Amino acid sequence: MNPPATKSGAARKHPPRRRRTADETRRILLDAGTRLVLESLYADDASGGGPLAHIRVQDVVREASLTQDAAVTTGALYNIWPTQREFQVDLMFFILKEDVYPSAEPVLELAGELFAQRLPLTVIGARLSDEGFRLDLESSLNRAAAAFTALAGVPAVREALRSAHESLLEAGRKLYSQLLTYGGLRVRAPYTLDQLITVIAALTDGLLEKHAIVPEQFEVPDGALSLIAKSTEAIFLQFCEPVDV
Repeated sequence: MNPPATKSGAARKHPPRRRRTADETRRILLDAGTRLVLESLYADDASGGGPLAHIRVQDVVREASLTQDAAVTTGALYNIWPTQREFQVDLMFFILKEDVYPSAEPVLELAGELFAQRLPLTVIGARLSDEGFRLDLESSLNRAAAAFTALAGVPAVREALRSAHESLLEAGRKLYSQLLTYGGLRVRAPYTLDQLITVIAALTDGLLEKHAIVPEQFEVPDGALSLIAKSTEAIFLQFCEPVDV
């Protein structure tokens, strides 16, 4: 028996659209919030109040929906974060953990290549300093982190920044332990490796801030060490000594 004929032009049934999980929705909304934060940092009318001051739930939902087949609703956001403030705090942690130190992995990879070439430690240090500084300069997320630093007096912001600093220390321990071993050095007592990493990170943050204001001051003659390479080398040598001392 033949199946019953269907009417010409009848609508075809499509498989039901898979519903997003709560984790997927959370990531979509945090990604959208991050894009809005980064856009606000470069806006011509950017004002004070911190990078989250003008981030509103309605704007985040609208931004998130632009990248999805099905709209993201305000209700979906409030199912995850009961208040706008809770969303903003989670967004801050997300931004500070996402890729605030973009130079970490590439610099560690470059270090391995330079170690294999058996170059002098000072040459390796200069190359790593310059590459890390370049990557940090190009990172919008790094700029967002700097904006949060101005609000470090706020407990929630300080907690997020401390969490980000722990990520920095974790990456820095890998790199600087290799540099110390390669150069036959150790951190000079009573200082610690984490303190060395923290001081160099503070130097880098300060130079990134100054570069945004007076980039011409970073120009040096051909063949001379860059400001970041020269200053990082000075700190590194002051904090370290040969292992056989």
